[in-house]
Amino acid sequence: MALHQILSNNPDILKKLEQIAGSDDAVLLCGDGVYQCARLKTDLVAYALTQDLTVRGLGSPEHVTSIDDEAWADLVINHGPTVSWT
Repeated sequence: MALHQILSNNPDILKKLEQIAGSDDAVLLCGDGVYQCARLKTDLVAYALTQDLTVRGLGSPEHVTSIDDEAWADLVINHGPTVSWT
């Protein structure tokens, strides 16, 4: 059960991720990756950092859970490995 951290607004990243993500994987959108919220498939377990959404003036769609840094740390602890997509 991997945690995929999306750090970029590049739509090609999501295409690649959707091909390899397992049903028990989670996706975290952070930094400019939060711009991908609307493009992310709704069948993926997805999170976005609240402060990154706020700084960019974005809201979180219904299928993406907005989380703080403490919850981010919990995701890293409870998922392994962590894969960063830039």
